[in-house]
Amino acid sequence: MKKGVPVSEKELEKSDRENKEQVEKEKAKRDRKPESKIQEEREKEKREEQEVLDDVFAMYDLQMLGREVLDGRSTILITFKPRPGFKPKTKEGKNLYRIAGRVWVSEEDYELARMEGELVDSISFGAGILAKLHKGSAFVLDRRKINNEIWLPVRAEVLINARVLLLKGINVKEIYEYSDHKKYSVETQLKFGGPAEDLTP
Repeated sequence: MKKGVPVSEKELEKSDRENKEQVEKEKAKRDRKPESKIQEEREKEKREEQEVLDDVFAMYDLQMLGREVLDGRSTILITFKPRPGFKPKTKEGKNLYRIAGRVWVSEEDYELARMEGELVDSISFGAGILAKLHKGSAFVLDRRKINNEIWLPVRAEVLINARVLLLKGINVKEIYEYSDHKKYSVETQLKFGGPAEDLTP
């Protein structure tokens, strides 16, 4: 569902096709790389992810407010806000530093059940020339445990107040709803040829 209107079969098929093409393109690109290069990239990604996580845990003042029941599950409510004067080291950290909000974490398995965030300061892209997200822009993300197995998004709401290319101001509220999560099983078959022929003269 997009903007309160069910997505047509044609749009879903187009989206699936585009996603499949993207996955195949990425797979083909990876297949051409040597294993050492792939390993090097993985290690770099892990390092960068850890740097962002270090930034996030250092930049926020976290307060545990107590327990709340959300969709029948016990959750821990935590508020977060940027620590005054903190200097983030990563690009992602610099943007996240402008966000404050609340999170509800499932007490059973420590998964994110709900997150509400709001910009407490504007975020500029391209020195403010390309775009500028204004203070007050906000988002809400709801996740649920599906089939008592896996946590997936069920609803997202975004409120954007921005200026694009120094001229156009936009105010947008979008709601995304996710439903009919389906479980797929994949069967893998491995086939091996017969023993190699002895080519010794």
